[in-house]
Amino acid sequence: PLTWPGLGRRRPPPFTLVLADDSLAMARLTRGRAPGWGAGVAFPGARAVILRADLPDLEQTLRHELGHLVLRDVVRGRLPLWFEEGYAVYGAGEFGRSDALALNLAVAAGRVPSLQELDAMLRGSATSADLAYALAASALEEIARRPAPGGLGPLLERLGAGEDFDAALLGAT
Repeated sequence: PLTWPGLGRRRPPPFTLVLADDSLAMARLTRGRAPGWGAGVAFPGARAVILRADLPDLEQTLRHELGHLVLRDVVRGRLPLWFEEGYAVYGAGEFGRSDALALNLAVAAGRVPSLQELDAMLRGSATSADLAYALAASALEEIARRPAPGGLGPLLERLGAGEDFDAALLGAT
């Protein structure tokens, strides 16, 4: 069991772990649904995780993908990509100083996308995705800082109860 933001200490659901030798094997195993720069992919519905074995930080990548499984074990409804990826990054503790610096530089340069643009960036190039992951994680961090009755825990409770994402987010922020 690990401690997950807003969810507390819990075990991920049972899952199948597949190790891909490289990006070509990852593309084949995911039927092209993973970006070439991707280190891992979670398929919560199938309870499967595929990781690239040729990249460093497998443990960190696994924790990120487990974040998707844990989140989707609680929340079954539609979630925006920025929220799902932001939760996985935030929950895995991947948001570090270099990400914060890149984020600050993007804000200073006036390159802060809308949440819809953020979803597109997450599907883009490795460079745009790096910034998008940092922005998504910072959004989750901001939600988590909200005082009661708001915050990440109440948001996830609302989502777990089947509330629409936009309404739940508004209520929690």
